[in-house]
Amino acid sequence: DGDRGDRESESSRPRRSCTLEGGAKNYAESEHSEDEDNDNGSTGGGSGTAEEAGKKGKKKMPKKKSRYERTENGEITSFITEDDVVYRPGDCVYIESRRPNTPYFICSIQDFKL
Repeated sequence: DGDRGDRESESSRPRRSCTLEGGAKNYAESEHSEDEDNDNGSTGGGSGTAEEAGKKGKKKMPKKKSRYERTENGEITSFITEDDVVYRPGDCVYIESRRPNTPYFICSIQDFKL
């Protein structure tokens, strides 16, 4: 936490809160989550057979949904994606950027907002 404060004081930009409502949620729901599915051959990019596609046709109905874990008083402590990636406050998140000179946007999760 001390490092975060030092960096913010050096930066002239306004402080940006990186919540799941913003970058991390978009990242969790972007192509990134489908890349792993492609490794399993579910969408194979035309290389899969019709039989394979039939077997894995349940892709639209994922076994697990993304979810939040909460404390007893309702405060969100973590966010878990469909592929069991866990995001917690303080974690760093790398998000692909469309800007050519900045391939990744890096932020740290400070809190969760719904």
